[in-house]
Amino acid sequence: MEAFMLNIHMQRSTLLDTFYENLQATAKKGPAVSRLLYVAKTKEKESTKQRVAAYHEEILKKAAGNLNKVSGFLTVYPTCCYCCVEAETPHLMALLKAFQLSASNPSAILEGFCVLSYTEEIQGRAFPSWMTVYVNVPPPAAAATPSADPVVEEDFPDKWNTEVSDLNINMLKWGRQLSEMDKNSQTLALESLRATAEDLLPYDPTVLTNLTNSPRAPKLEEILELMGQHMTILFDYDMVWPIAHLPIHLL
Repeated sequence: MEAFMLNIHMQRSTLLDTFYENLQATAKKGPAVSRLLYVAKTKEKESTKQRVAAYHEEILKKAAGNLNKVSGFLTVYPTCCYCCVEAETPHLMALLKAFQLSASNPSAILEGFCVLSYTEEIQGRAFPSWMTVYVNVPPPAAAATPSADPVVEEDFPDKWNTEVSDLNINMLKWGRQLSEMDKNSQTLALESLRATAEDLLPYDPTVLTNLTNSPRAPKLEEILELMGQHMTILFDYDMVWPIAHLPIHLL
């Protein structure tokens, strides 16, 4: 037991040694990867995924330099798109800024970006590569019938958070399912999305647009402003009272 304890102390004699070990372990993992989940409205009704997919691929290539550095899932609906992007953190920041710049362009095909979640330094990618799919709006008979007593958001302040959390969890489950498939199985899964994804993806786009219309929904400008703020790290010794004033004269 004494030898075991001695070995521990020899390996990590100071806090600086522990910090250095963690720094080396982080460096071996490679660049930090983050995850972004967002919804955007289409300016025109889309009948295929082609325009929205090409728009994303163009911006992603500019942000990441290579589409192979990006993984995620783009779901295109006639009136909106729902997307999960996994990439290195600087690439995601560049992506958000590119969306902001393109939104002011009259020829832009998307508007009303709403960031549902942003997670830095994820443990691993959920999706094996970058994938896109088109989802038709369900016919009126199959669409969800609105309740006679609509839910008022003020009555349930956590409703928006719960719905977004469910979307995030289900998207990750869907990504991990795809990651466990081979290429042929992935292709078949995307072709028969309703059979494979089941309840993991929303099929009615009004579920998504209702989230973006909520006052709780963070807009793209708010996220960029938040992420661009200078962070002040407060250490314990900064909070010591009374604070010594320099220079200190020794008696």
